[in-house]
Parts: sequence; C-alpha cells; structure tokens
Amino acid sequence: MNQIEELIYFFTHNKNLTKEQREKRDKLLARDVVKPKTPVATYQIDKSKGHRPGLKLSYISPKGLKQFLLDFNQDEILKYTCHLIDTQETINQIREETNSPEYNFDKHRLLIADRYKALKERHKWPKYKMVSLMNAYLLGDLNGMFRRWSSNCIIDNWNYINIRSWAKDNPGIIPNPGKNIARKQKNNGYTLPKAFIAKHSGNRVYRFGDLVLFFKSLFHIRRDNSLRSIIEHVTKNRQDIELNFSEDNFFDNIELLTDVDKLIQAFLRIVKICAENHSNSEVKLMLDVSFYNKEGYTFFVIHHKNSVYGKSLKNVMERIGEEQSNLIESQINGLCDLFIEADFGQGEYARVNLWDEATEMRDTRIEKMNGVKYLLRF
Repeated sequence: MNQIEELIYFFTHNKNLTKEQREKRDKLLARDVVKPKTPVATYQIDKSKGHRPGLKLSYISPKGLKQFLLDFNQDEILKYTCHLIDTQETINQIREETNSPEYNFDKHRLLIADRYKALKERHKWPKYKMVSLMNAYLLGDLNGMFRRWSSNCIIDNWNYINIRSWAKDNPGIIPNPGKNIARKQKNNGYTLPKAFIAKHSGNRVYRFGDLVLFFKSLFHIRRDNSLRSIIEHVTKNRQDIELNFSEDNFFDNIELLTDVDKLIQAFLRIVKICAENHSNSEVKLMLDVSFYNKEGYTFFVIHHKNSVYGKSLKNVMERIGEEQSNLIESQINGLCDLFIEADFGQGEYARVNLWDEATEMRDTRIEKMNGVKYLLRF
C-alpha cells in the first residue's frame, strides 16, 4: 500500500470524523480518486430538506442492525430466547447467573431483561424497527401497556402474565425445552393459550418453544429458514405473477441477520408497485429474483422483466416518487440500501442509488436491459 492509498484508507476508516468532514471527504474522493468506467451524473442534495429530494427522512445505516443482531445471537443468555434449551450445561449457566439452586423462570426473565438493556446501551439505544419488535417480545408490557409484535400481532412474550402464572405452577420447569430436557423434566414447556400460523412461513406455533424459534426466524435467514421458502409461501396464492428464481444467482445457503418481517413487507410492496405500473393487465408480471453475495454485501434483487420505468430518468433524479418514498420510509430505511436499474425509455438505461449513505444521488449508465430491477443491498 503506497502513501496515497494509506491516506485514503485512513480517511475512509476513521470513525472520529464529523458529519461535515465525512461529506467533504466523500466529495473529494468522488472528484479526485474515484474514476468510474461509465458516465456518472451527480445531484447535490439540500440536507435541510432531507437525505433525498422529495423525502424528508434521515438515513439510518443497516450495518448497525446487522451487528446488533449478531451480538444478540452470540450472547450466552440472550441467545436462548431464540433457541431451545436442550442441555444441562445451559441450565446450570442460567442458575449460576441468577444465583439460584434450581431453574427459576422469574429470575431468568429478569436476567434476560438486564442483558438486553446492557446490549442496547452498548449500541447506544438503537432505533431500528426490529428493536421495537424485540422490546415487545423480551420485555412485554411496560407501564401496563400490552404490546403486540410482528405481522402476526402476537401478545405472548417472556413477560406475559400467562407464562408467569404457568411458571409459578411449574417451578423449576424450562418453558422452551429441547427434546432432551423435555424428556428429562417430563414436560414440553409452556403452551400458548391460542396457536397461530406464522404468516411468513406457514408454520404452526402452539408451544413456547415454537414461539422462540418463530422469533429466531424473524431475524435470521438461513438454509432451514430460507428466503426461497418464505417467498414461495407469501406468493403462493398470487395468480398475477410468474415468479422465477435465478438458477445462477439465488443461493439458499446464504445466512443473513436482518429484519425478516420488514424484508418481506418490502418485497411485497415492490411487487405491488410493479403490478400498479404494469402496462398490460392481461399479461402476468414476469418477476425474476436473485439472492447472492458480492463485494462484501448481500443482494436481494427483484427484476420486473416485462416493464419500462414509469418516470423518465431526469424526473427520478429530481424527486423520488410517492410509491418509492413510502417504501423507503416504512420498510427500507435501516433495513438495507436501495438501488434501481431500469429502462427509463428514450434510450436511457441507468442505475440509481435511491437510498444509501451517499450524500448525492447518481445515475450510472448501464448496458441495455429489459424492465426494472430493484436491488436491496444488505
């Protein structure tokens, strides 16, 4: 690494720069260092009006959410709010942490609350929508207010009165046991008052152990909770689309820590946007989806193949439309970055960074293509 490269590395990785210094750095790098192979047009954003024209909203980076969920999943106490407890060693650790001669649910839930509070403090009390869901699941009712969580509007949680009452009647019993512990304690754990079907997977949830695994599925995409299976489930009754998974660029072995609820909401909202802008109602929407890793990021791409973008490139750069603004505000911000690649008509084919950390919107000219691509970058 030469001196110029070292200098660039220092400024691009220095976390102590002020907001103004970072903006100045990005402008200088864009002007003097980055030399794109294709023509790039830049548009300065008036920060007093928001991060993007037509959308008064501050940018929230998705990187923090990923790290928060990773730290949560690796915490020796918190991780058993999203895993079954199936070893005596785990029970012994909880007993030691709660200073109890035997497993005590009340002390366990209070320990969970303390560890979760400490995690949020380390992450400077993050404002992600996923954190609000986790608050309701782990802490339950606060100040007498019952809070439902997830798209299923669930009221059961680690602090719900029903499970606390059950725990008093079943002292020393694990509420979310794996098969080994369930066999040993001769009890399958707490059963929910009312079973429900998970909207994103179709799985039935009727025991507390099921609820714990359901919660896990809401922030961890992996082979046994694959994005493919989720998409197939949420679109199984759609007769207006022809959905294809890319043979070369859809990988089921990718693991992704994210807000799965918001991800699926974003996907369905994008499909809705595609349907509303589809020019021929008698022809099905042709949608290709991809899911792959590239250059340190994970990409989820929805390609509406038989379409032309509804606005000219010039209009897109001047102001983000209402449909995309609502998508960004309700689902995308804090979840991922959003780009579009499209045939904008008039022979213009370009990639636009609708929502990312850059202080400027850019249209980068690309090779001729069919339709419109929404690229979600995690």
